[in-house]
Amino acid sequence: MEEMTVVKETRATREWRGYTIDELEQRRVVNKVKCDLVKEQFGLVYKSAQASLMSGGGGMPFEEQINKVMTYATYGMQIYRYAKDIFSLFRSAAR
Repeated sequence: MEEMTVVKETRATREWRGYTIDELEQRRVVNKVKCDLVKEQFGLVYKSAQASLMSGGGGMPFEEQINKVMTYATYGMQIYRYAKDIFSLFRSAAR
């Protein structure tokens, strides 16, 4: 039976001397372009979300819609608390 052996490839190790000024400038430019593209994508997503909210809410600004939702949520929580207190009174009276 033939035996399989793994031979590790040996490379001549050369010392890394870092980036040159030109390479650093190129990397900086590439990273700035990447950051700008990501910012632009976020801006487009935000604008489309805001436009869809405005068109769906009768032209109401985004902040007004959030305030309206928060008001309804607050009313809902208050009604829930009152209903819970009232039902607990009925339960304690039934005992």
